Amino acid sequence: MIAIIDSGSSVSKWAICDSSYKLVNSFNLKGINPTSNPQSIKYFEGIPGEFKQTIEELYFYGSGVSTPESIKTIKESLNQHLPKLKTLEVQNDLLAACRAVSHNTESYVVILGTGTNACYFDGTNIGKKLPSLGYLFDDYGSGYHIGREVIKRYFYNNISPADKELFESLYSNNRDQIINPLYQSTKPNSIIAGYTKMLSQSSPEFRAEVCKHTFDRFFKNKIKPIADNKELEINFIGSIAYHFKHELEKSCVSNGFKLGNVIKTPLDQIVKYHQNR
Repeated sequence: MIAIIDSGSSVSKWAICDSSYKLVNSFNLKGINPTSNPQSIKYFEGIPGEFKQTIEELYFYGSGVSTPESIKTIKESLNQHLPKLKTLEVQNDLLAACRAVSHNTESYVVILGTGTNACYFDGTNIGKKLPSLGYLFDDYGSGYHIGREVIKRYFYNNISPADKELFESLYSNNRDQIINPLYQSTKPNSIIAGYTKMLSQSSPEFRAEVCKHTFDRFFKNKIKPIADNKELEINFIGSIAYHFKHELEKSCVSNGFKLGNVIKTPLDQIVKYHQNR
């Protein structure tokens, strides 16, 4: 059997294929990120027993897989849990995004989910990009960035009375109950990203204001430094890009760029890539 995995910080999605790369099964595990959450490799223990003895070929695309050390960590853990493994490729999630949303097409490619990453893609290889510095220094426009703005605007009282009431009904009005657990968590960025859900019920004005703030900073800090050709489209992949496509497109246009494809998850397209390569 062949396994193709798309692993983000929140969830890892597994496609199980036959020898012709035809999908025959699938399952999800918790997100595996060897950089921001080293302990997450333990989630490989959740691979269903029926596949542990049958997977012989595996392609892992993951967030936080950008250094020789992180690649080695993933490979060692997979070999430990899959004794029949003969072929193993470990790549970062940005290459997965490129292959899924822009294969054979020159463009800028962006992951916009819990975190974010961006690059120029020539249709085959990743070109110009900025280093990803993780949520402590980076992740502009991401779910983490949006969620952080929601929390800040509530506690700084930069919010309408109706939206303030909504926040309190969904979460709390107690600063310690919201903030203190974040400092005790192994993945505070994922918890903070969860606050983006408020915008599905908030006033249109609050949603637009928060999205404009975060997306404009994303274009300034992540796209403009690598965008030498504004004629190229920007293709997006990820839950934030998908659920906030309208707001993203407005920010894209106002910053002088062209919006291309927007898809939620890459796995189906990555499977097609492996079928056809």
